[in-house]
Amino acid sequence: MHRSHPTQFSKEAARVVVPFAPRPNAPDAPQQGALAATLKALGLEALVGSEIHPRLATRLAEIPEEWVATSATSTRDARRSDLRRLAKWCAGKGIAALADEAALARAVQDFLREAPEWLGAASLARAGSHLAGFLTSLGLTSEAVSAGHRRRMVVRAKNRAARERQTEKKEGKRWLSAEELGQLEASIELAPITPAARARDRAIFVLMTQLLLRRNDIENFRLIDWDPEAGTLTIRHAKNDQEGVGVVYRLQEKARACLEEWLFVSGLGEIEDAEARAVTPIFTMLHKNGGLRRQKGVLRPLTGRSVSRLLTNHGRRAGISGVSGHTPRRSVARLMHEAGYTDEEIQQTGRWDTVEVMRGYVGLSRAQDSAGDFLMSLGI
Repeated sequence: MHRSHPTQFSKEAARVVVPFAPRPNAPDAPQQGALAATLKALGLEALVGSEIHPRLATRLAEIPEEWVATSATSTRDARRSDLRRLAKWCAGKGIAALADEAALARAVQDFLREAPEWLGAASLARAGSHLAGFLTSLGLTSEAVSAGHRRRMVVRAKNRAARERQTEKKEGKRWLSAEELGQLEASIELAPITPAARARDRAIFVLMTQLLLRRNDIENFRLIDWDPEAGTLTIRHAKNDQEGVGVVYRLQEKARACLEEWLFVSGLGEIEDAEARAVTPIFTMLHKNGGLRRQKGVLRPLTGRSVSRLLTNHGRRAGISGVSGHTPRRSVARLMHEAGYTDEEIQQTGRWDTVEVMRGYVGLSRAQDSAGDFLMSLGI
């Protein structure tokens, strides 16, 4: 149950919800178009077509001008980026965040509760501050974005990062050879698990190696991200994708076959409704008998931690220690370096922020040239 949040709206007004989706020949079509433009200006374009409370709509229309009058361009861009994250998160979960003030407060609270799983401490602090300002601009207050709550969320993000660093130190950074990657995939095919689990785990492993995926990328995939006709898969929640643009990959034949096998075995490939595809995870938890596991009737995605755990278990069966959720991504990047790919090519493939970040992640060190040759040419 969600706790209620104090607002300036009356209970009677909260019950009034109007459809935001434009209707053909509707008399208020110009107004609907203006609202759509407002949402895009705020970075909330992912919510175009959802329900919107009439008083929220009126107040939203005033915010872009306030931004221009009071904020620098860089600040507006940063706010828009964080609101875009919130909107895409809501759209992915099928949450009508603007249906009323209580729904918006709950959406912000739940978003900030999950955000530490993919945002660093600095990014989380910024997002919390911007969302607090956004609710304040709408005349709302909420415990979800109080200063104390934001500090707790930042501490949580820092603790998560610290745990992951300690895990890496304990296990050691492990880069698998091409032969070991092959052995790991073979162990999945021979594992004493259900056919559904085998198809799921192999699809995960192949996608992680071919697209250099993070473990949380697996958790964030929804059916709408897979376009079977084009054979493309979209990563919509990249850690370094500040603008929320997303990255589209055309899958190689093997990856496509593995993904389609899992969707066929699980029955998820039969889901055609657009709204259902937008909220249904591609990779889900399974019962021991291979059936899809639901919590309160809802399919839940396989978490990043679960991805790490299943890779570790398959690694142990193959006699390979130290396998974690980072291993496929790190190993393939290392193999690409050894094969002669440039740093820039590896960075782009793995979606790292910079070449330096990529090199540190993959464990590559590069000595800088000194001025010795120059001085020698001068006889010094």
